[in-house]
Amino acid sequence: MVKNISKEESLKKAADIFYSVAEKYPKSKQAPQSLFMAGFIYANELQNYEGAKKAYNLFIKKYPGHDLSASAKDELENMGLTPDEILKRKTATSEK
Repeated sequence: MVKNISKEESLKKAADIFYSVAEKYPKSKQAPQSLFMAGFIYANELQNYEGAKKAYNLFIKKYPGHDLSASAKDELENMGLTPDEILKRKTATSEK
């Protein structure tokens, strides 16, 4: 039997599964990407900024040299901002 769940419930479940992969298998090749994706879904799809901060900070701590490390830092820095606000911030920073 297929259960009907909302998009939000589905995204929450996906983020939780990604996070659990990183917790259960921290040395696996998929662990860093899973943890990053958990943070991304929490922040950008669910607006669960506390969950996103937890995932991104753990990512940066556990995988500091990973290719996605800079992206995780950018996500933390720009969390909750609109694309226009991010662009204004980047423009202001580059003009200094």
